[in-house]
Amino acid sequence: MRTWLFIALLTAPALFAADLPPGFRITPGYEEVPSYHVYVQFDTHTIEDLGTGGRLQGKKLEGRVWVMNIQPAGSKKAGEAQMADHEASLKSDGWTIIRDHGELEAKKRVGATTVWYQSFPNSSMVAILEEAPPPRVLTLAPPKNAPETLADNGDYPYATPFPGGSLQRTEHAPHSLEVKPKNANQPLIFHVAETKWYAIPKDVSPYEFVTAYDRALEKSGWSVERDGIGSDGIVWAHYAKNGRDLWLFTRAQGGQQSINVADVGADSAAAKLKQELAASGHVSLYGIYFDTDSATPKPESETTLQHVLQVLTGDASLRLEVQGHTDDSGSPEHNAKLSGDRAASVKDWLTAHGIASSRLTSKGYGATKPVADNHTPEGKAKNRRVDLARI
Repeated sequence: MRTWLFIALLTAPALFAADLPPGFRITPGYEEVPSYHVYVQFDTHTIEDLGTGGRLQGKKLEGRVWVMNIQPAGSKKAGEAQMADHEASLKSDGWTIIRDHGELEAKKRVGATTVWYQSFPNSSMVAILEEAPPPRVLTLAPPKNAPETLADNGDYPYATPFPGGSLQRTEHAPHSLEVKPKNANQPLIFHVAETKWYAIPKDVSPYEFVTAYDRALEKSGWSVERDGIGSDGIVWAHYAKNGRDLWLFTRAQGGQQSINVADVGADSAAAKLKQELAASGHVSLYGIYFDTDSATPKPESETTLQHVLQVLTGDASLRLEVQGHTDDSGSPEHNAKLSGDRAASVKDWLTAHGIASSRLTSKGYGATKPVADNHTPEGKAKNRRVDLARI
């Protein structure tokens, strides 16, 4: 139990509340040492409460926490004598004593909430917790089915900062992060290209930070793999749904928060595209979809388009021809125009997402370069494609 007192002192942000906890008054004949008064807006503690049958059982509490140094005024009473004074004062104020052997624990109903008290015979420290829900609730959107477009001046769409946080900078400093997932024998190492830094409210305790992210991430489909609460708060999480493979790491300390994301799925797919282009100078894309006779990529094409964008962004010297191909249905003139329009729409998407138009050309080849037999449905599907060719 004693651990709670010292953890609260060590991890609490620099926020001091002059008010006393609800329903509590300092024992007559005692005074508080103001320099030791610490208030934490949201923290946790497990206290021994009387359960069914009158037996003590651990009860996890969450809420507002006060830690105070309360000493006799002008006397040198020993620890046991101090405990007796505190117990008598608590009883007179309507507190229910839970235990008074070794440590003094009590509780009191104040309005609609319960307040808990704890102190020790060999310490002048007193800790009080008022049960309360988190004062700030974080809500996160789940990742989309395709990699999102990221901007230096914006948040990750699925990993926004703690409530009240504001983006300070995006730092491009590639580095590695290591985590040992649940039930894993060996740690995993991920490479991240950037770190987003935020200023967050200074009164956020490590416990409030970690609790908010654990609950929000799990609600939006992530698996929390590791977390830690000490002088800082850290959370590791993994998202492995809808074809995505994302790892998130966030840390908060002293009013600052950092967020890193490793998009393992996108990195792997982009690496494969890059290898194929390097090996043969040409690659066929079967993840870009169009409605019949349409040149506008369907929304489910976003994943493949993002992979191409990642390859081009990672190699500024790379120049490509975007090639459109159809099966042999329809006239040669119609197929040539349709394939050309489709290739141009892919080029336009890439330039709209930051790739210089001087690095790209587009051309439609219609049905003139089949890669499969147009007499079968499977062959026709393979011939309807977008290719990339190194220039």
